[in-house]
Amino acid sequence: MRDRPRRTLLSGISASLVGTAAGCLSVLDETDETPSEETDASDDPFADLLAAVPADTADESAALSAVHESRLRDADVQDLVGPYDITHGTGLTELFAGDTGTVSRHVTVMDEGLESPFVTVFETESGDFDPERDIDAALETELATREHDAGTDYEFAPLADAGVVAALDGVGIVADSASTVDAAIAARDGDAPAVRDAVTTFDEGLAAFADADIRTVTTDDEWSWAYDDLEPEDGEYAILAATVSDPDTLEIHHGLSLVDDSLVTDDLVDRFRAQLRSGGREIVSSDVDGSLLTATVEIDLAAERHESPGRLEAGELDADEQYVEIEVGAGDPTPVDELRLELDGEPYDEEIWADGRDEIEGGDTLLVATEDAEPYLRISLVHEGDRGMPAHTTLYADFEWTVDYDLDARTLSVRYEDEFPLDGDHVILALYDADDAEAIVSELVRTTRPWTGTDLSTGDGVTLEDVAPKTAVYVCWKEPTRSKALTSDRIQPIGEATVDYEYETRTATVELAFEDDRTRPAAEYTVLRDGELAATQWHDEGETVSDGDTLELASVPVGTTISVVWGANDLPIGSGEADSSVSFDLTVENGTVTLVHDGGRPLPVSGLVAEVHIDDEEIDVPLDERTDGPFASGDTVTLIDELERDDPPLKVRVRRDGEYIDDAYDGEL
Repeated sequence: MRDRPRRTLLSGISASLVGTAAGCLSVLDETDETPSEETDASDDPFADLLAAVPADTADESAALSAVHESRLRDADVQDLVGPYDITHGTGLTELFAGDTGTVSRHVTVMDEGLESPFVTVFETESGDFDPERDIDAALETELATREHDAGTDYEFAPLADAGVVAALDGVGIVADSASTVDAAIAARDGDAPAVRDAVTTFDEGLAAFADADIRTVTTDDEWSWAYDDLEPEDGEYAILAATVSDPDTLEIHHGLSLVDDSLVTDDLVDRFRAQLRSGGREIVSSDVDGSLLTATVEIDLAAERHESPGRLEAGELDADEQYVEIEVGAGDPTPVDELRLELDGEPYDEEIWADGRDEIEGGDTLLVATEDAEPYLRISLVHEGDRGMPAHTTLYADFEWTVDYDLDARTLSVRYEDEFPLDGDHVILALYDADDAEAIVSELVRTTRPWTGTDLSTGDGVTLEDVAPKTAVYVCWKEPTRSKALTSDRIQPIGEATVDYEYETRTATVELAFEDDRTRPAAEYTVLRDGELAATQWHDEGETVSDGDTLELASVPVGTTISVVWGANDLPIGSGEADSSVSFDLTVENGTVTLVHDGGRPLPVSGLVAEVHIDDEEIDVPLDERTDGPFASGDTVTLIDELERDDPPLKVRVRRDGEYIDDAYDGEL
């Protein structure tokens, strides 16, 4: 059932402790309120479910979640508290296809070991759990009634994917194995220790916020990365909890317990404050009680449910239009005085962008005066309050340019063909090596600002001298980067080469193609075989080459790479591989390995050998000993009758008279 390691899971929980708290809390010690006093374990509203969690599902590096699903569901806060429930991301929620509407409460415990037991014990809203009816996951077999050693009857079935499910007295159990279910029933009946007996710190963590609707306690050592002055062994447990205190209020709780109060230094408390500090939400309680640090904030659920205007989409920058229109794709009505439109981080005139509206919502159009707009303008709708995130869009421009290159003169001409007036001070020509131009970090060949001091209009252009082929040119706005390009082009060598291979004669034919009728010096084009100069070159045939000229290479074995490069810098213009035009496949079934002719011409079996590679072993199988020829498309040959291993990686290389033809694979090599 688990689809990721426990270490990753617990790291995510610890990240939630820091990340969620950082978004919710401001400072500690704002009030003198303290967490709920510890209560007897039997008073815990999850006591009956916890009693069915066996001790061997947890050790000193474990996590426990107790979730009152129906309370969270009624308040519609699952998204706000999802990271607090360790079943998220483990595959357990897939039992209900992401819809846990039938579940009322559940407890989940997992420890760190990849092969360790895990268990979720839950009850349903109806109090009657039927796996065949209530879960979305397929069962491997039909439900069967089992009797536990203690005499308890329960319904049981393995899941088709992984894990098992059981039902007894209205309680559901999902676990890694039947033995874990047996242990859960024994713990529930009092015949074996429960998890609270194995990890006593769970009781302390659960009691810290005893009335919370969701509580996750983790005893893993992930706090050590959040606090530089703590070692892994310094912490006892961390707490993430939440309480639906009324229909429109959610309390978020956080806690960290250390092994000794001597570890709670001023520096640590300051760091705890720094981790949790953020404005906008009221801290209703916070405390440092011995070695336990806790804090609680309130979230206004009405504000959280408010969908603020967002999903901005900018229209075109058009010189003939007075305004650029910015569509608001979604959002609830929000007063304009709670919003601010920014252009490249600077506030914009509300009288223009709001266009007289008192509220903005999805479907509305915001305005930016064309005279205030420019390419790659960053437009942001910012919320003055704390209940909405900023929405952003970028103003792109589809301007028309012409880029021409003269290969003989090695000159590059760039001409502006649009009507929108562009400030020439911000237009930059940036040249990159074409091979390097798309790299995350690439070095400029050169830049120039040819229109400084002018405004570009239709027909304005410039010609750059000494520009090498295989150069990428970007016309950029303000920054010489690809991300700020108004247009781009690549200067390619003249010509394209294709390779055709004839297996019967072992001859490769290379053909040149040009877009025009011009001839080029033959010496500019070089043919390579596996990266080395081929014995035959075009300049052996004549001084020039033109469209459609071909060159034949003899005695080319299968697998040889033929390529054509241009000029002194060996710029590639085409390549191909000598191919037998025959393909093979492998099937492995019940230990039998079969070679399949998967397409292409028939092969005589005389001299045809299959080299079978199994891990580090190699077995030669002459095909003429296994079948009468020819070996044609759709035919099969058994290579191995009984494979010793169930699923080894296999490769079969087929040769004829020692010459390579093709490979076939099964499994990962």
